Amino acid sequence: MSSSVVLILAVVAGVVWLAFLGVAAIRRRGPEEVASNLSPGGTDELLETRRLEGWQKAAALMSAVLAIGIPLYFLGEGARQEGFAQEFNEQALTRGEEHWVELDCASCHGPGGSGGEASFVDPRSNVTVNWAAPSIDDVFLRYDLDEIRYWVTYGRVNTPMPPWGLDGGGPLTEDGVADLLLYLRSIQIDQPTVLGEIEPTINQANQALAGAEQQAETALVEQRQVVDEINQAGDLAPKVAELGERGREILDESANQIDTDGDGVSDSAEAALTELSQEAINVFRVVQPVEFDPEAAQSVEGTDDMTTAQQALEQLETGAESNAILGPAGDSFAAALDNAAMEGGISVGAIAELNELAARAEEQGIDVPGEITDLESAQAYVEALPAPEGGEDEGATSTTTPADGGTETTVTESATETTAAEGATETTVAGGGEGGGDDLATQAQTVLDGGADNDGDGLSNAGEQQLTQILTDADSSIVPSEIPAMTLDPTGSESSGQPDLEAAETFVSALESEATNLSVTSENIERVLPPAEGGVAFLENQIENTPWAVDYQGVADAAFDGNVADAKRAVGLFNGYCSRCHTAGWSAGVPFSKETGSGALGPSLEDGRPVTQFGPAPASEEEVDLLTDFLISGSVADEPYGLNGMGTGRMPAFGGILSGADIEMLAQFLRGGNLNGMGGGH
Repeated sequence: MSSSVVLILAVVAGVVWLAFLGVAAIRRRGPEEVASNLSPGGTDELLETRRLEGWQKAAALMSAVLAIGIPLYFLGEGARQEGFAQEFNEQALTRGEEHWVELDCASCHGPGGSGGEASFVDPRSNVTVNWAAPSIDDVFLRYDLDEIRYWVTYGRVNTPMPPWGLDGGGPLTEDGVADLLLYLRSIQIDQPTVLGEIEPTINQANQALAGAEQQAETALVEQRQVVDEINQAGDLAPKVAELGERGREILDESANQIDTDGDGVSDSAEAALTELSQEAINVFRVVQPVEFDPEAAQSVEGTDDMTTAQQALEQLETGAESNAILGPAGDSFAAALDNAAMEGGISVGAIAELNELAARAEEQGIDVPGEITDLESAQAYVEALPAPEGGEDEGATSTTTPADGGTETTVTESATETTAAEGATETTVAGGGEGGGDDLATQAQTVLDGGADNDGDGLSNAGEQQLTQILTDADSSIVPSEIPAMTLDPTGSESSGQPDLEAAETFVSALESEATNLSVTSENIERVLPPAEGGVAFLENQIENTPWAVDYQGVADAAFDGNVADAKRAVGLFNGYCSRCHTAGWSAGVPFSKETGSGALGPSLEDGRPVTQFGPAPASEEEVDLLTDFLISGSVADEPYGLNGMGTGRMPAFGGILSGADIEMLAQFLRGGNLNGMGGGH
């Protein structure tokens, strides 16, 4: 039988089977059902009795359920809504804290928003400064919610504060900003705590003003060092690049070599990288650190300590010609070397310090011998001071004179902790009142011990310690901190407290990054050098003109009837709370600031503008003082203030963070018209 016949028979059988199924289905169908809308309805008896009554019973039951359930639901609804609100609030608070961490707000505003610093290029000087970032743990006492939202969204131009909201170009949506503000509100400190910060803020501002000249000198040296490093970049770049390439080759080849400790760095690579790290340091090193040992006359083998110290001083002086930052180090080293010199069995510096302590003792009515000129008179002075409370067990010290004429000192274990240095002794005393006899006795004994020369090398014990520290600090100021002295041990997997492979990768990457930075600086020297030199010129001009200076007597005469104490407090209040906005450059640091009240984010207060804007002080208490009201409440956007001002919302309200007396003092200071005591503000 052919395949065609089989196929035909199969098709016929299929058709017959389908026909059979169709006929069977038709036979099973019953009579056609009548549609519901065509069938007769129920009788009146059925509809108006059983069916109606059934629906009425169901409705009555449902009404009863609703009558009971709705009040019960209502009773719990308030708590339920509060729970939802609390849950949503907690979720928003968590998101706000996440934003705080992700955006790294604490890096500028400090832990908990207590205030801090941010690295920033000051637009006036082109110098990189530590810009003072304000505290924000009290910001809701100074601004309302809308103003805070504005600053967070749009940032503050010409400051390190960037915009964080989408409208300002930042990453946060409106909801994200709201969450962040909610978190900020959660870290606010209470008003009594804020008021308790007034005195520290005033003192800090006045101390900054008092130390402005020294700060400016330091800033000038640092900026000159920036210029020196730019000029050195072309010479250093190829050297560091070559070291980085060698380091990368060592790591790449390490995978196929013997690795005893199994740390991922071969034994030969660990030795090579250790050597390379020292080589890298020597590329930058200008001054060789020396650890002077008070118990050894030759801290460097073959050379006495005095000669070593003289050589180190020469290194510092020579190095300062190309590295400005070594200049102050050289001056400090020379002074320390002079003070460490021995005279009559004790160091020159110790004699000077002991004479200062003797003068203090006389002021306290303690009978002491005459001028201290040598070891004998120094010992006589120390013995004349009252012994510390607690006897020999606390700070007991014995001093003997060996045959070589030096002084050998043995100090027993004590609860008194001291740090002595020639020319500057810092002492922490575990007992005795401040400035009392016990304190003087402890300090004097410490100075006497430090002024001894145990190894007879001509340098005092304390002097050798200070010389060591100066050289260490000088070296650290030149050698990049990212390039450490690394010692890898082939028998240990964590030679420096971290996995050797990680340490090696970090070191080599640091070399490569440093080489890149040096290369970029060298290639763009015509662009980066002029602004850096401009920063030097700016600071030189600042030091010459001291625009930050304040004559307290002049301020007192102008505003406080000659009361200098009030003048100092008023200046401290202004600088601590107002100069951020009203004195140009203040946030960059006092050395970068202009005259008091010269204007910055806020308007200038010179030329008698506070009186022009708010009028003179009221003649009676019944009159409204527009200036004090403005200081208390701040400005509100698009709302008038003073005599003819229109608010922007930028002026904070000080009524929540300053006392009424201090606000009145500020108003009096501003109306005095001489904000720096030298004509500033007229």
